[in-house]
Amino acid sequence: MEQMEQGFGYSQCKPFFEAVQAGRWETTKDFPIKHPEAVRATHPASGKTALHIAVEAGHVDIVKELVRLMEVDDLEIKATTDQRTALATAAIKGITEMAECMVTKNKELLSIPDGHDMPDKHGMLPIELAYLYGQWRMAQFLYSNTPIEDLKPGKGPHGAIIICNCFASKEFDISWSLMNRCPELAFTPGSGGKTPLETLASQQASSFRSGVELNFWQQWIYDSIDIKPPARINQTSLTVQDDENSQANNGRSSICSGLLSPSSPIINKLGSVA
Repeated sequence: MEQMEQGFGYSQCKPFFEAVQAGRWETTKDFPIKHPEAVRATHPASGKTALHIAVEAGHVDIVKELVRLMEVDDLEIKATTDQRTALATAAIKGITEMAECMVTKNKELLSIPDGHDMPDKHGMLPIELAYLYGQWRMAQFLYSNTPIEDLKPGKGPHGAIIICNCFASKEFDISWSLMNRCPELAFTPGSGGKTPLETLASQQASSFRSGVELNFWQQWIYDSIDIKPPARINQTSLTVQDDENSQANNGRSSICSGLLSPSSPIINKLGSVA
């Protein structure tokens, strides 16, 4: 990353930041060309770059211009307030077009968690933030591009948290794909210490007879599940749709109901031991 020229900082960039926030790119577009270091200057209070500010304000065209002017490493700058990159902020905002231009320039952004990266804690990846904030269109794009290795148990609870959030929101496409690609995630503790299967079962409590403890029948679930070959869910099968009300919801529901239907092997086994 290039060093900022001595004496150049936020005070010189303040009008530039204000113009970016207001969406007045035409009035300020020459400034970062004359002063390339302006695109990596940060706000003294928040640590945010002009890119962070443009993302928060929803200015897609300005985001694209800033990304074009920035070096690859510049995109990895985190705000000091929440330790989030501009991509993480875009994941929360849910504007996929912003994320696309950033990921195209620097795919490493997909693997950078927010938070302070404490040794005993795991920050949230951009894909987790998209799920947490219910940005499903963004989540589909990020899932199609995030390395699967980042979601395996060895890298922390990221994958399990995603699956649990999907179950909680009754969004089953990606959760089922992820468990097929990495079956051990079904038994990996996520947020709150619950595994994805425990989360799913707790939402279907009415389907089970009383008196059956989770830790007792969890092994029955494990023995009953027939894990299929990894689903080919990538850029092709997860093409982002503008229509949020697609008929895919029917497929999602059938996955859950099939797994926990009264006639399923899981329920039959649970009933026989209750």
